[in-house]
Amino acid sequence: PNLKYLTVFGGKKLTDVSALAGETNLESLTLRGNLISDITPLAGLTKLRYLDLQDNAITDLTPLTGLTALNRLFLANNPITDYSPVHEIRSHLEEWDFTAPEE
Repeated sequence: PNLKYLTVFGGKKLTDVSALAGETNLESLTLRGNLISDITPLAGLTKLRYLDLQDNAITDLTPLTGLTALNRLFLANNPITDYSPVHEIRSHLEEWDFTAPEE
């Protein structure tokens, strides 16, 4: 698991990200423009600083709750209705493209 940066941009082909679960050294991950709905395998990627998941089919952000190293998070164009799981990490972000409740 020496991978630090990965981009799989567009194509609307990627649906399963389970192969990334063991890539614990990832710092930057761009999966924009795919058909991903389950981001559970990303939950253990605690070194991630940049995460771009725009233009997918994601509804549940719960797997992101422990990603406290994130400082850039992009979630636009996903059918997300509940942003509360990212409330805790929102204060660490320098750049984002969503509005989360201030709770």
